[in-house]
Amino acid sequence: MMKTLLPLSSLLLLLCLFSCNKREIEAPSVKFGYEYYPLEVGQFWEYEVDSIIYRPAIGGIRSDTFYSFLLEQVVDTFRDNTGLLNYRVEQFTRRNKDVSWQVRNVFTLSRNQTQAFRVEDNLRFLKMVFPPRSNRQWPGTNYFDEFTQVIVGGNTLQAFKGWESTILEDNAPWSYGDLSFDEVLKIQIADFNTLIERREGEEYYAQDVGLVYKSLYIFDTQCQICCNGDCGDLEWEDRVEQGFQIEQRLIRYQ
Repeated sequence: MMKTLLPLSSLLLLLCLFSCNKREIEAPSVKFGYEYYPLEVGQFWEYEVDSIIYRPAIGGIRSDTFYSFLLEQVVDTFRDNTGLLNYRVEQFTRRNKDVSWQVRNVFTLSRNQTQAFRVEDNLRFLKMVFPPRSNRQWPGTNYFDEFTQVIVGGNTLQAFKGWESTILEDNAPWSYGDLSFDEVLKIQIADFNTLIERREGEEYYAQDVGLVYKSLYIFDTQCQICCNGDCGDLEWEDRVEQGFQIEQRLIRYQ
């Protein structure tokens, strides 16, 4: 049997071509950002919450201020009729650390390859898109009517009117108390203002943690009770007649 022998220079040329071709077909690594929205049974997040509810009252506007704690814990999973894996979350609240947790609500979290969801009170919120990049936009109320009314302080209002989500930053630092995170995704969930309506909010998500901060301002006014038909240049806190504001900060998680 005859054997064909290649000269050393030919062998080196083949090795070079093979190496070059190998480098050309290597796909660059893509960060889809799923770590900003981690989902696993056993996870929990505890927040401290400051909130104010505004409503009409005899003689003017009543504002009730609350300080409380909120606990959200992933307890189970199930697949919906589309086959998407959903994570069942139980939500608890208490006014201070000396009292027991009280059940507040049950909701679900889920995500697919391109979107992340939170379904609460039968409303599916589109919380995030993947991969998350600065200036990406999407309608947070894409899966329900933005004019849906909710009851706040005994009055109805269109809390989700004009909601449009925008990624402000995709790797910003954030800290509060004993917690500090180097890479936080900052999302503006609403920025809608008229003379009689204010809808503003932001949410921050940390890698491998999830939601670490949330602020929301839902204000309505007719400039009647507050200022006899003329709001002028009054700040919103001085002319709001109904609505609420909330600030939620992560203090403990697993």
